[in-house]
Amino acid sequence: MPETRECICCGVITEEWFEHVCKKGHDLHLKAIWIDPTETEAPIHSPQGYAFTLDNTSPPFCRGNANHQKPLFPPTLEKTEGRPDPPLIRSYALITVEHSPRALILGFQQSDEDGGRTLFLKRPAT
Repeated sequence: MPETRECICCGVITEEWFEHVCKKGHDLHLKAIWIDPTETEAPIHSPQGYAFTLDNTSPPFCRGNANHQKPLFPPTLEKTEGRPDPPLIRSYALITVEHSPRALILGFQQSDEDGGRTLFLKRPAT
């Protein structure tokens, strides 16, 4: 399956990059989550068809297998009536990079002063 080879290659390259930037002491805080709109989403959210950033008020854009789609923006960070002031995506820093033959898994953690919560983003092979 080509997806397996692609995911393993992506995982190995990302893990090597992560080790390199950790040694250099770079800031690994998230800046934003970007989405490349589908043909159906583009006319509504990005008329030019360009990628754009998601935030805690964005509609729930989902990706993944047709039978098992997950939201791109972490639901725990969405702004809702019950959560009027959710943590900002920028309060999370990359702490781990892992891969399997089917997914690239990025682990993020808030600083202790922001609550110290951990967030994992999983990118399945497509």
